[in-house]
Amino acid sequence: MKNNQPLLFIIVLILHYNLAAQDFEIPKEIKETHQRLSDHYEGVKEDRIHFTEDFVKKETAFLQKFYDSITEYYRYFDAKKKILKGVRVYTDNDAFAFGNRDHEYTGGLRIEFITDYVGLKLLSLRKDNDYLTYQAVFFGFELYTPDNIDIEDPIDLDPRDRPFASFQYIGRSRNSIRLDGKYRVSGELKIGIIGGEVSRNFQRIIHRDITDSSNNNGWDYQIANEGRFAIQYNSSNEWQEKLTDNGQYVSYGVNFGLGFEKTFVSPILSISNKTFFERNHHNAINSSNKYFGTQSLWNQIKQTLFYEATVAPEYVIYNSMLQGYPTKNKEFVARNNGKVVIPVIDNISNIVTKFSLSFGFRNYNSTLMFSYYIQTPEYDYGWKDKAFHKYGRISFTLNI
Repeated sequence: MKNNQPLLFIIVLILHYNLAAQDFEIPKEIKETHQRLSDHYEGVKEDRIHFTEDFVKKETAFLQKFYDSITEYYRYFDAKKKILKGVRVYTDNDAFAFGNRDHEYTGGLRIEFITDYVGLKLLSLRKDNDYLTYQAVFFGFELYTPDNIDIEDPIDLDPRDRPFASFQYIGRSRNSIRLDGKYRVSGELKIGIIGGEVSRNFQRIIHRDITDSSNNNGWDYQIANEGRFAIQYNSSNEWQEKLTDNGQYVSYGVNFGLGFEKTFVSPILSISNKTFFERNHHNAINSSNKYFGTQSLWNQIKQTLFYEATVAPEYVIYNSMLQGYPTKNKEFVARNNGKVVIPVIDNISNIVTKFSLSFGFRNYNSTLMFSYYIQTPEYDYGWKDKAFHKYGRISFTLNI
């Protein structure tokens, strides 16, 4: 129990200060302004004598100023664009999971640049003027390892264990929220290489210079060694409702992914002390306190401290990081002018339940967050004498 006291203290502290969360209601004047612009964009009114270009710009600027005061990054339709609004960096590692070691999803890194540009829309059926949006462009990688990472010969690969695997990518996301703040959607497209060199070299640097741990010689036997082109599309749709009178909110929805990395669908359920407006897709925390930034650091932390607990059972249709080729359970690598078949997982667990607990705070123009993830097995690894996989994420978001 003593080892859990610091974490318990943090959770109690967050719950104590969650009264700062807002029960937000859009003011009547904002609703009326939006309705006028909506009628204009949709051609509802035949008489447009008041809808001059200057009038539309003035009304649009008025709405954007209001939303800038209650949320971060989101842009009202046709408002002035900004090239760079923020930067987010996060890193995952099972070393952050308090005693976990290299296996399963062992780590990753992602850098994102938030912008109003690159506003492409694929298969979007929503009306732009009913949503606030922003985009992000990013690059990153993910890496997965078996229990034994020091492999000198393919004969040493354990057919019961997962293969080495990695995905390096660039991408773009579009993040939208309805004007009332109760529904949000995010879609991201990743294009990259499964089986490249980036993840291998990253882990070797970490092992050599930071953790002084085992050699990771098995990367020559990773899935799609030397590279295979991959495209992945992921989407998240969430609704949020007030749960309690003291500032607790429940959100629910569905995530899905389709592509060469993993195809899945996942219902999600979360409880948080922040609304979607207060904490956006990239964890940039908004503060409605006009004195924010002139307060003491402790008062700022108290005001912006947040938590979120999420459970997401995932139905997995195909996972290339475990199963190899997207169309068949087979994988091989070139060696000595021949092809060596490496073992992949044939029978994956189609239901994988994920639980996460996140907490963080805003300090001036940046938000720091830590997330702790636990998930049930992606395949049968009962022989490893462990029931769950764990890893942590450290995320830093900077407003520009």
